[in-house]
Amino acid sequence: MTLNKLKLVSTITLLVYPFLFIFFIANEVYYLFIILFLFSGFFYGILYGAASKLFITLNVLKKTSKYSGILESSTGLAFFISQLFLGFIADINIGLAYLSLSLSLMVLFFINLVFIRKFKEVEMIL
Repeated sequence: MTLNKLKLVSTITLLVYPFLFIFFIANEVYYLFIILFLFSGFFYGILYGAASKLFITLNVLKKTSKYSGILESSTGLAFFISQLFLGFIADINIGLAYLSLSLSLMVLFFINLVFIRKFKEVEMIL
């Protein structure tokens, strides 16, 4: 997959992901929740795969493995922190937890738009 396609896939995934969580707020049907949850996992897998390929390519280019370590560490830290804080927020209101998660993903989407243009050095290998 070319660099431009990887950038597009990660950007679209980060755009779709927050809207899925907004649908979790209004959902009270069990089967629809399961379907939305499956879509959520699907889009997370796409995002993780694209990020992994970008970081592995950057590792090869720079002859190091620190970028993969940064990716895995930040993923683990994000899962830990989000579960911790969202648990407290969900105790207050479950809809508020999904809304805060959705807003944080929208912030990540805009951060992605700013920094995605800086992946030009990886383009040589892909």
